[in-house]
Amino acid sequence: MNGLGSYFNDVSVGSNGGQCSGDSCTSVAEGYCTSDGKVSNILMSCSTGYSVNGACAAKATPVANLTVSLSPSSSTAPQFIPVGNNGAANATKATYNFTSTGGQSVISELKFTVNGANTVTSISVAGISAPVVNGVVWLTGLNLYVSSYGSNQDFYVSYSGVGPNGVPSGSTSSVALTYVKYSSNGTTSVYTPNISAPTMKLVGSSPSVSINSSNAILATGLV
Repeated sequence: MNGLGSYFNDVSVGSNGGQCSGDSCTSVAEGYCTSDGKVSNILMSCSTGYSVNGACAAKATPVANLTVSLSPSSSTAPQFIPVGNNGAANATKATYNFTSTGGQSVISELKFTVNGANTVTSISVAGISAPVVNGVVWLTGLNLYVSSYGSNQDFYVSYSGVGPNGVPSGSTSSVALTYVKYSSNGTTSVYTPNISAPTMKLVGSSPSVSINSSNAILATGLV
């Protein structure tokens, strides 16, 4: 009744020839599966403990499923970003949480889409940086390990300057993770989320407020 074990028998056996697959099949006739899928009254040893169409085979290794979400509490909140005329490197952080269900995964490629024309110059993660090309950032050559317990990855965003040679002051900018390439148990998979980081507004500078100390003494007066 079950194709998993040192021996297997009565596994999806047809009256005119056996066809058995997987590790849990239903018997339809008495007999044993042979290596060529025929019915026999001789027990066949299967070292792999797994059958495919009546023959011994290696059992497939499960492939992990990768998911991702934004961690707002760890990411830079929406705000004005002072970039001046020359831009600002690694000015904000977007933290994404990756989870690998069914085993560990290794991320090798990521793609971000930029919302806000010419507002972002590059994105970096784990010491690897990539420029914006036609509104897209491709991060390749990565080796980001993700376990079933999850893994946070910090992505740092660099911005263009504002002014005559940059973007207009007050331009809004955000990035969205739209492509993840990862491997698990020898199998390469692609995941295509669409998760945006908080939106920023680029300005030349931000106001500051300071309080000067004073030694002056308040004097009493008439009311």
